[in-house]
Amino acid sequence: MSTPRPKAIAWTIAAVSAVAATFHLYAAGFSPFTALIQRPVHLALMATLGFLGVGVQFQQSSRGAEAVDQKIGPPRIGWLNWLLAGLSVLACLYLASESQELVRRSGNPTRLDLVAGAVTVVLVLELARRATGWGLVTVCIMALAYAFSGPYLPGFLAHRGYGITRVVEQLFLSTEGIWGVPLGVSADFVYLFVLFGVVLDTAGGGALLIALANKVAGKTRGGPAKTAAVASAFMGSLSGSAVANVVTTGTFTIPLMKRAGFRPFFAAAIEAAASTGGQLMPPVMGAGAFILATWTNIPYLEVAAAAIIPAIL
Repeated sequence: MSTPRPKAIAWTIAAVSAVAATFHLYAAGFSPFTALIQRPVHLALMATLGFLGVGVQFQQSSRGAEAVDQKIGPPRIGWLNWLLAGLSVLACLYLASESQELVRRSGNPTRLDLVAGAVTVVLVLELARRATGWGLVTVCIMALAYAFSGPYLPGFLAHRGYGITRVVEQLFLSTEGIWGVPLGVSADFVYLFVLFGVVLDTAGGGALLIALANKVAGKTRGGPAKTAAVASAFMGSLSGSAVANVVTTGTFTIPLMKRAGFRPFFAAAIEAAASTGGQLMPPVMGAGAFILATWTNIPYLEVAAAAIIPAIL
């Protein structure tokens, strides 16, 4: 089966990214949607990018960032990834379009509701596996198995058990499962802060912060390593993502440390540790800070203020 060429894939990913940015900016600035509309649409867009982005590598050319034919990994996005992306869109948009009807028939899901819910659960698990590996997915599968196997367990582990209808309804047809607080925080806050960081970095903010860090610590003893720490702190205050931090600052600081005589694995370790710590640097912190503020009803500004000293340390 033929697959799209890399440039077609790049245009598809760019189009989905543009739709995602427009949707979130509109929802934040003009007309917020209900939870069972905004969160499914958010997941549909992110899942599409997640499945289509697997195996595609973009390199920096002299004309800027663009897709090229020479890539690391699979030369094409397989038909399975397109199928998974399409199913993600269909299942999530089905819930968003039926959100009002679902309220009316609460407790009495249709067969199509259950099918869409089961498909969404499987897709979320697969997306988590690709993003984080088997660890988190294994925990989720064990939790699902426990829900079904309660009557067969001994002692205090036993419970009356739940049928597939109840489990799917809880996970898919309410805001207590997939569409709960973590995804809500991602849809309402995390995406916007990440978008802000990307725009600022693209506009030259990242290079400015690295240059500033080099001015601050570059001429001191162990300067390149200190530059990496300061640059990661600055970048972490914008992106809130350890991975984005490593990609942005590591391309500069790791070669700088190696030229200064640091061993390669030690230079990489310094950058990884500094970028991970950068997630604690306000104002834009990791997604966990937004979830913490939402669950505890503590204003985000108080959470950010409390993180200043630990982040500096």
